[in-house]
Amino acid sequence: MIEKLSKLTITLIIFITCSVSVYANFAVSLDLNNSQTDNLMNDSSATDSPIRSGALGLKYYPISNLELSGTLKHTMYDEIISVDERNDTIITDITNSLYGFSATWIPAKPENKTNLYFNTSFDRVLYKDDSVKAYDNAIFALSASIGYKYKPTIHLRAGAKFTNNNYLDEESIDADNIQYELFTGVNFSLPGSNSLDIEGGFGVTSLQAIDVVKYPTYPINPYIPDAIDPNEFLEKGSFQSFHISPRFSRSIGKKTGVSLTFTYRHFTGVDNSVILDYSTSFLSPWSSFYDGTSAVFRLKSYIVPHMIISAGAGYWDKTKLKTIENIMKEVVNIDPFGDTINVYEIQWFTEPEDTKYRKEWLSRVYIDVNRPITFHGILIVPSISIDYKKNRSTSDAYDYSSTTFSFGLSLSDTF
Repeated sequence: MIEKLSKLTITLIIFITCSVSVYANFAVSLDLNNSQTDNLMNDSSATDSPIRSGALGLKYYPISNLELSGTLKHTMYDEIISVDERNDTIITDITNSLYGFSATWIPAKPENKTNLYFNTSFDRVLYKDDSVKAYDNAIFALSASIGYKYKPTIHLRAGAKFTNNNYLDEESIDADNIQYELFTGVNFSLPGSNSLDIEGGFGVTSLQAIDVVKYPTYPINPYIPDAIDPNEFLEKGSFQSFHISPRFSRSIGKKTGVSLTFTYRHFTGVDNSVILDYSTSFLSPWSSFYDGTSAVFRLKSYIVPHMIISAGAGYWDKTKLKTIENIMKEVVNIDPFGDTINVYEIQWFTEPEDTKYRKEWLSRVYIDVNRPITFHGILIVPSISIDYKKNRSTSDAYDYSSTTFSFGLSLSDTF
C-alpha cells in the first residue's frame, strides 16, 4: 500500500510542478553536523561513537502558497563491535541514508479568517550494513487542518493526520503500523504578552501485535523439529489513544521568550496485546509507542548580540507496550545412550505470562547556540550544542545516561 501511496505523491508533485507558472523561486540548503556521544544506542551498553551527517535540501515554490521540497541526508557512525554468547565477534554499522519528499499547500491568504493547510510527505531510510537491513523503512504521511480566527485574540483549529510506516524486510520485523489521528485546539492571546494554547486529540493505531491468550507455551527443548517460532503467531492488532496538551508561553523583555508544555497521553485497548521484542531505543520500531505525562520548558533568546540561544529541560513518564523479550535460556541435553550431559545457553524468549509493561522516566537538558552570518547573499549559520539525557527504567538494559556534543554548519540561499 505504501508503495502505491508514495508513487501517487511523487506523481502529484510532478503534475503540480508542470502545471503552474514557470516564474518560481528556489531555496537550497546544505547542513553539515559532527557530533560525539557516549551512548549511541540509548541503552546500558554505553556505546561511544562520533556521528557525522550531511543533508542537502531543495525547496521549490511554483506559486506563493505551495512548497515542494526534497531532502537527501547521509549519516555515518563508527562500527559497533560486540561479542555474542559463542565468543564470536559481531561488527555492526548503522550508517544510513534518508530520502524525503514533501508538499505543503496553504490555499487561503494569511489575512483570511479561515485558513486551510495540507501536507503530504514520503521518507525512506536505508541502512548500509546487511545486519541492520531489517530496519529499512518507509513512512508516508498525509495531514490536513483548518484554522479559524474567531476573534483577534482567539484562534481555533481542527485537523486529521494519516501515517503509514512500512518496514521493508517483512521476514525480519513485523512492525508495520498505520495511524489515524483527529485533533482540535484553541489558542488564546492573553494580556501581558502571554499566550495559552490547548490541543487535544484521538487516534487509532493498527500494528503487528500478539494476543497473549493465543500465544503458545514454548517446548522445553528448543532443538526439537516442531519448536515454535513466535513470528508465526503475529496478528494485526489495534489500540486507541487520546492526548491533551496545554502550552503556556510568554516573552520576557524584547529579546527572550519562554514556554512550558504539559502533555498527557493514554492508551486504551492494549491489555491483551504485546509486541515481539524491543531493540535499542535508537532503532526500535516501537520507541514512540508509549503513554504517560511529560513537561517541557523551552527558552529562546537574542539577548547576546548576533547570537540565538535556545535551551530547554524536559521530563517524560513513559509506559511502553507489553513485550516478549529476548532472554538467555539454559538448556540441558542428556544423551539417552550414555552419561553425557550438555548444558547450553541460547537466545530465547520470555513466556507469555512473563510479559509486562516497561516503565521509563526520562530527564533531558540541552542548550544550542548559533550565530547567523550573511555572506554574498548566502545565510551561514554555525552552531554548537550540548544535550544530556538520564533514563531510568524497570528494565536494567534501559537504565542509561548520555551526553552529546554537536558542531553544525548550515548554508542556505534562494534564487
